[in-house]
Amino acid sequence: MTEINGKDGQLVYGAFDRTVRVEEFSAEASADMDALNWTLTASYSRYPDESTGILAEYEVQTNEDAQTGQVSLSLSGRIVAPDAATAHSIYATLKGA
Repeated sequence: MTEINGKDGQLVYGAFDRTVRVEEFSAEASADMDALNWTLTASYSRYPDESTGILAEYEVQTNEDAQTGQVSLSLSGRIVAPDAATAHSIYATLKGA
């Protein structure tokens, strides 16, 4: 499925609804052919806003426990801003998105 790597598309997951660029996608049928196991790595730009000198690079990962169905979300990355208050504000915005 490498033909979709590098393509832009709409990603909707819960409240997340953005145009993203697919970095890597893979899918394969399970051994029993009763499930499709897939992974998706995508990115999108919310910042930088060159007029403010702000930069935010981050990664969001979603993991689902196969036994319980519980979904966890992790956010990691780097924020560059003119001051700590602006950086904290951007972090709060990303965390709430």
